[in-house]
Formats: sequence, structure tokens, C-alpha cells
Amino acid sequence: MKRAVWLGCLSWAMALVPAMAQPPQAQELVQQLGAAQFHLREQAAEALISLGPEALEALRQGAQSPDAEVRHRCRELLEVIRRRLLQQQVQLLLHHPEKANPALLPGWKLFVQQLGSSQAQVARVYQKALLSLQELFLVWDNLPQFRQLLQQAILEAYIRSRGYWPGGHPSSEELTGLFVLSTRRDLPLDQGSLLTLLFLSYSPPFSQQVRQGAQAAALRRLLGRWLQQHQDRLPTERVISWGMYFQLPQTIGPATRLLSAAGANPYSVQSALLVVARFGSAPQHLALVQKHFDNQAVVYRQRRRSNEVWIVQVRDVALAVAIYLSGKDPRQFGFREFRKHPSWVLEPSSLGFSSAQARQQAFDRWKKFQQKNNSGEDSQ
Repeated sequence: MKRAVWLGCLSWAMALVPAMAQPPQAQELVQQLGAAQFHLREQAAEALISLGPEALEALRQGAQSPDAEVRHRCRELLEVIRRRLLQQQVQLLLHHPEKANPALLPGWKLFVQQLGSSQAQVARVYQKALLSLQELFLVWDNLPQFRQLLQQAILEAYIRSRGYWPGGHPSSEELTGLFVLSTRRDLPLDQGSLLTLLFLSYSPPFSQQVRQGAQAAALRRLLGRWLQQHQDRLPTERVISWGMYFQLPQTIGPATRLLSAAGANPYSVQSALLVVARFGSAPQHLALVQKHFDNQAVVYRQRRRSNEVWIVQVRDVALAVAIYLSGKDPRQFGFREFRKHPSWVLEPSSLGFSSAQARQQAFDRWKKFQQKNNSGEDSQ
């Protein structure tokens, strides 16, 4: 991997650093890297490092030298200088942002785009993500290599999260960095990596930040954009469950597609209906919800102490959602045990009936309500 990083650093330096007039000693020092005496080679390396950016052009040329020792040392020195430049720019970003050069901060624009308004907060996340994912930032402009290292970083984070690898559990900032970096539009990630990121997002340090941390709004916005970008390459049921866990409005898209399709299992249909209750609206989604009024599949059954059997069918959930979208209380239509849920809005196990007669009465009340509503009469 180290050789791969050298090549990535080389390509980055070629892309971002313009050719400049070199101090006379830079090219001479590069030649000295191939000296027979070890101490001369070391002196040349130290002198080139001290030159910093002024040595980059000479090192770039030296990385193509026919002398294997010169090539090897030039690539090593390009990496050293590149890392130092990156760290210097990050420190400027944190303490003197007006002096930082965005062109020397790979991925910075993407972090700002995805995490939003406060540059100071984004800079702190960027700096902490850089500590864990520096190799990724170093190969930013080498897309095939970046993709390979990103997928590897996701896998390694998963292994550490399971305790199978030293280094500790991934931090919230590391996971934030992985989500940001995986929103690159020119980056087709494989489904396995995307599913692994979904799993990692449930880890307590990260999920707590998303749900109630100081940057919760920015992180939910990031996850929502991530969902929109990758939803077509993920199982819809998984996307719906994940989106509702983090309360992402973008979950409405996968939910409505599932409700429009045929053949989905009853539990997935129930989840999609509850998403519509949470994020949908009557004008846009009521007709789609009512298409499931004929679905008698059972999603919940409980025998009570009174020997009463409490049953929730898909059509019961659809009816309760239709009532809720219309701005009415499901209890008024016969859902005697209706309860709200902190995430799903409607508690699914409460949306049932203990008899076929009670269920039919609820549907009859809905029909009567719709007739009055369509005729313009006031309905209580």
C-alpha cells in the first residue's frame, strides 16, 4: 500500500502544484539522492525536506529518474512533504482560515458542501477525519486508488467495530468522514461497502451525534443526501428501516416506490405506510395509501387475557395512515387503542381490531367522512 500512496502523492503534486523556478540546489540535491555515500544521501533528503514546496518540481522530475535509488527516495520525499503541507494547511484552516489554500486541502469542498454552514465546525470534523483517514486524502485525485482505499477503510472500520482488530472503535468523526467521502459523485461504491456503512452508522458514538448531538441537523442532512445518492443500489426495506431510525425525510422516496410496486411482503408495506404517515401529505400520498385498503395480510396478532384476539392487518395500518394524513384522530374512527410512536408517529401494534365488525365500522366511517369531505360539508 505504501508504494500506492507514493504514486498517489506524486499524481496529487503534479495536479495541484504548478511548475516553478527551482532553487539551483534542488535539482543538485535530487541528484545527490543517488550518491554512493549514505550520509550524502541523507543530507540531500533533509535539505529537500527543508525546502518544502520549492523542492516539489525537482522531486517530481526525480521520481521519473532511471536511477532506482533516486526514484525511490523522490517518491518518499514527495509523500513526506505532501503530508507536512497538508498538516500545515489544516492548522491554518483551524486557526487562520483566511490564510488556508482550499486547493491544498483535498476533499475540503465536499466536506463544506455536505456538512454546511459553520466553517469552524466543518474544519474540526475535517481535521479529526484526517487523523484516521489520511491515506484517502493523500490519493484524492487518483480515483481508482481512492475507491480501493475507501472500500478498504470501510471494511477496516467494521472489523474494528467488532473488536477483531486493534485500534479501537471508529470515532464519530471517522464515520462522518467515510460518509462524506462516499458521496463523491464520480465514485461508484459496491453494495457491500454501502451496506457496511449502514451498519456502522448504528454505532453509539455516531448515532447519538446524528440523533441529538450539536451537529445533528448537519449530519442528518448528510445522511439524507447519502440516501438519495445510493438508494437505488440498496435493498429498499433496509433503506426504509435505516432512514426512519435517523428520521430522514428522504425516506419518503423509497417508501412510495415500494407502495407502488407489487409483491412486497406485508411487513415492508407496513413500514412504508408508516413512513408516509411521518413524512407524507394527504394531497400527494392519500390515493397511494388507499390502494392498500384491500390488503388483508396480518402483520400483528395477540391473544389477550380476556381471550380476545387483537389483529392488525395491512389495510388497518393503511386506514389509520389515511385518517392521520387527513388531519383526524384515528380514535374517532374506531381505533380504540391508537397510540403515537416517537419515531414512526403511529404505533403499529395499536392499529388493529378485535373483531371483523369493529374493523368494518371503521372503514364505513372513513367512507362517510370522505363523502362529506368531497361534498364540501363540515366533518367532525
